[in-house]
Amino acid sequence: MKKIAVITSTRAEYGLLKPVIQKIQKSKYLELQLIVTGAHLSKLYSNTVGIISSDGFSVNAAIDIDLIDNTKVGIANSFAKAVSGFSLYLQKSSTDCVLLLGDRYEILAFAVSALLHNVPIAHVHGGEVTVGAIDESIRHAITKLSNLHFAATSKYAGRIVQMGEAPKSVFNVGGLGVDVIKQTPLFSQDELSASLGVNLLDYRNKFIVTFHPETCNQASGVEQLEALLRILSGSNKDLLVFTMPNADHGSTQVRELVNQFVLLHPNAITFESLGNQRYLSCLSLFDIIIGNSSSGILEAPSFNIATINLGRRQEGRIRSDSVIDCGPSDVEINNAITKALTPEFRELCKSSPNPYGMGGASSKIVEILERVDFSKLGTKVFFDLPISTANN
Repeated sequence: MKKIAVITSTRAEYGLLKPVIQKIQKSKYLELQLIVTGAHLSKLYSNTVGIISSDGFSVNAAIDIDLIDNTKVGIANSFAKAVSGFSLYLQKSSTDCVLLLGDRYEILAFAVSALLHNVPIAHVHGGEVTVGAIDESIRHAITKLSNLHFAATSKYAGRIVQMGEAPKSVFNVGGLGVDVIKQTPLFSQDELSASLGVNLLDYRNKFIVTFHPETCNQASGVEQLEALLRILSGSNKDLLVFTMPNADHGSTQVRELVNQFVLLHPNAITFESLGNQRYLSCLSLFDIIIGNSSSGILEAPSFNIATINLGRRQEGRIRSDSVIDCGPSDVEINNAITKALTPEFRELCKSSPNPYGMGGASSKIVEILERVDFSKLGTKVFFDLPISTANN
């Protein structure tokens, strides 16, 4: 049995990894080591480790990295605790491979620790571009530390090779979000109304609003959110369901602005975490997802729902025609909402395929992990592409 350590630190990333975790757990050739950290262990983010346990998974290690302080110094301290905590785990366990998803700073810390212990790393969702967040640099750094790469599109797979990774180590498996959608039973309208504590029929339109700090330019991110809230303040006939941001630098200010807004607007409600079933049910029954979450790019198109993508946080990702990219001004936001609600755009959403595939990514990832000989993933050799020297 090959021992695969899967790291999860946030509700969103756990939701994507869940089908992979389930398949590793059922595999005849793989043994699951589930490592929980980050927001899952924080009271501020609702201790979502309980969701993992209720899903029937045993946690091999809970590594608390102290997310109380989300200043730059606080995040650096959390990074150091992640490196140290996972290093201690690897020292006492026999782990054949570490499976990481995405681009958060604590995930980079776990990659660094695995590298120092000479444990191979398999990375999911590499090769992507998000200009407006430090995640952009973190994601590419994890790619360079990793031995296996599971990309969501052929373009992303090509970009990983462009970064010097051997083509034989790069696999285009599709997006994990589609797998989650296919295996999640959705609420009916009445069931979702009961779960949210509102009557969906009482509202003209229904919006999901998820806004994260724009970590490359925090001031710009705050201005974008303030503009968005000004426009939404006039939507008193529409239901506004807010989900709270990740544990990034600047998230405290985002939380404060959202909480102040919700207090003043009876048609607005907020949740720390909707959970997969409730969140996906909202996507299936709501009219617009608005903000700057990757979910609006990766998962929402599968539900034929309009996405209004605000600012630069997701700039560079491949997107469906159902996504409206929107600048940060009041006029642009208002125009985007108006466009998303037109009959013409609603019809466009129905015919716009999700560019992240039709599902099956989790099965492909586990099949590859089952057949790879991790003992042969030693020193990496940089894979050179032809380089133009015309300007030299």
